[in-house]
Amino acid sequence: MATTYPGTIDSFTNPNGTNTLDDPDHAGQHSSANDAIEAIEAVVGTTAGTSVLKDFSAGEFPVRQEGGTLTQTLTGGTINATTLGTPTVTGGSFASPTTTGTDSGTATLTNKTLTSPKLNEDVALTATATQLNAQVLASNDGWISADEAWVYASASTITVPSGAVSKYRVGDKIKLTQITVKYFYIVGVADTLLTITGGTSYTLTAEVISSNYYSHSNPVGFPDWFSYTPTWTAETTSPTLGSSILTGRFSLNGRLCTAKFAVIVNTGGGFNAGSGLYRWAVPIASAPGISQYGIGKVFDSGTEDFAGRAELSASGTFVGLSIPKTSLNVHPSLPMTPATGDSYSASITYEI
Repeated sequence: MATTYPGTIDSFTNPNGTNTLDDPDHAGQHSSANDAIEAIEAVVGTTAGTSVLKDFSAGEFPVRQEGGTLTQTLTGGTINATTLGTPTVTGGSFASPTTTGTDSGTATLTNKTLTSPKLNEDVALTATATQLNAQVLASNDGWISADEAWVYASASTITVPSGAVSKYRVGDKIKLTQITVKYFYIVGVADTLLTITGGTSYTLTAEVISSNYYSHSNPVGFPDWFSYTPTWTAETTSPTLGSSILTGRFSLNGRLCTAKFAVIVNTGGGFNAGSGLYRWAVPIASAPGISQYGIGKVFDSGTEDFAGRAELSASGTFVGLSIPKTSLNVHPSLPMTPATGDSYSASITYEI
């Protein structure tokens, strides 16, 4: 009997123990079995051929499933797109997979982690609207979204997630919202804490912080200069301002702080000149190790301008003025007794 496989399934007659060799024909039985085996081999093929077994090695088991759900374990071997088509893997995992060749199709990874991935230049990436907007804004205006929660700790500190020292640095500029937009400089960085200052221009309050950004450069909208109060004191008795006007402002460039202040004296309103050497507060303490210097001026109204030197001691928080002409430090009677219209001013750039 000639085989009809693979078109249809062959129907064989099995002999029983009482049949003779010619019923059914013994040679015909062998011939039919051989034909069927050859037909099966022709369909299955070989590992080097062009049929089902192509690209499989000895011991591997090829599976074909039309629709439905296939539960299968593949140990070793290669998952080939020409064999599987476009599969969807639900559940399970690939242990230490290796991909080769060029994939021109589209794959979707949902909530997966890629370790040390390499993306070619033309790979299309997706991001949330928030992430995308943050990057676009950073490239356009210099602000980078912090992409993390900031929490009020005090009027001068913000609690942040661990790892701040690898993300922020002293001198960085930040922008945040507490009902209104506020700006600050970072003046200290610890693992989970940022120390900030906005001088008297901006105040951090015990409210929710939102829309928080930082910048290492010169972002759009940042005010650069902040006001501060250059408190006027003296070694023995501090002056009483009365109607005098006291102003100050400062700016940071990395760890360099530039501070400027001026006092315009008005002896009305209970003014008192105090006693002892005069000094004025700086907005941020100076770095340790060395005294730092700037320029100053004392104006004796209607009489003379005195060029001065501003001196800030190591780890100092205040500036003193000296007059090179007299080689003495400024105090209530040098270079003059303060009167209405007189002034004291200084500008100093120092390391923090």
